[in-house]
Amino acid sequence: MKKVLIIEDDAIIGKIIQLKIEYAAAQNSIAVEVSRVFDGEEGLRAVAEKNPDLIVLDLMMPKKSGFEVLESMKNAGTKEGGAPHIMVLTNLSGEGHKDKVTELGASAYFIKSGTTIQQIADYVVTQLGATPAPIQ
Repeated sequence: MKKVLIIEDDAIIGKIIQLKIEYAAAQNSIAVEVSRVFDGEEGLRAVAEKNPDLIVLDLMMPKKSGFEVLESMKNAGTKEGGAPHIMVLTNLSGEGHKDKVTELGASAYFIKSGTTIQQIADYVVTQLGATPAPIQ
């Protein structure tokens, strides 16, 4: 079973992403467990406890920002079996932000206002090893 962790402080956005990922994974015959947490501190605990394959990470959050989460994960080193794939989903659109998160280990950078929930789900299922189902 693949594990996805969503670290997003907006409960509604997080829930919609979770449901869309679960649906897209089911459409592609991928067994997935999607967990959500609401701030960076909870996110770091969940990464250690759940050992996710993929993380959807917001940057602007309470307690610890997404930047701090990435920094902590980078400093902790690679987990057994390799580091999780980290997809940043944020409203920060500055080029410097993208460069910084890439340097800290993120594999993808999406701007919320320019990305649909379907695109997020398609990206996730592709990274989990499937070809996304066509949009219906």
